[in-house]
Amino acid sequence: MTTHRKRPSGTRGGTLSPWAWTCAGAAALTLAAACRSGNESTAPAAPEVRGSATTAAAPSPPALPAPAPPAAAGATREITVTAKGRPWVQIIARGETLTVVTEGASLVGQLRDDGKRKYAPAGGGTVVIEVKPRAPNEEASGDMAVGFKLRGPDGKLLWKVKAGPTKIKVAADQEDGPARGSTFVVSAKHATEAAVVGPDGLGIGRVRTMRTTAGMNDLTGEDAAGAELFRTSTDLPPALFGALLFQGVPTRERAIILAELAARMTGN
Repeated sequence: MTTHRKRPSGTRGGTLSPWAWTCAGAAALTLAAACRSGNESTAPAAPEVRGSATTAAAPSPPALPAPAPPAAAGATREITVTAKGRPWVQIIARGETLTVVTEGASLVGQLRDDGKRKYAPAGGGTVVIEVKPRAPNEEASGDMAVGFKLRGPDGKLLWKVKAGPTKIKVAADQEDGPARGSTFVVSAKHATEAAVVGPDGLGIGRVRTMRTTAGMNDLTGEDAAGAELFRTSTDLPPALFGALLFQGVPTRERAIILAELAARMTGN
């Protein structure tokens, strides 16, 4: 995935400049959440890994971004994740509007006055996903400073997402507890690598840094056997892309989780 930096408004149709992500201080933030199986296709079959590369030395502690103010209106940023050499997931942020493209279908998320972002087909149509921020009366639990929920058009909870300094949790349940069901965890103990664990507690893959050049990280997402599933080039940490490895979760919902986390951690 290629991440481009901010460019001024009024440049539609032009080439996007590199994406400048902002980080607040040295505070690290990983992400957490829970999940539910959908009926959309899952991640593409693992493409052949193309050679090996030197992995950057892992600094300590992990350098995950802290929440940042919203981007200026009109600012454009882009994330592109490829699989088998072709675009698989694309996220475009223009101000507070997020466009998520998966498998040829585009959803546009418009921010409403009540703080919710509602995603509908780019060509028009009804809302298919609603993202609701953590309510004012919902205090952050422990170090999970970031929280939001994905709901279907009928208001039914799809995912509950929590993010903290070293973890991202995505769960399908309304509340955590002994019967919390399907919960995915992204754990970032090192700044250059993030491990993903499935609902059964077993590892399902990892996102790791293959190389770092001029501030850009070449990342690969791999399954439990080490086979490459996707790759991207970005200045974002690997943990943000862990959601793309959630097996059984519709691709568009994985992409929306990634888009929302990136928006909250970097100001869109």
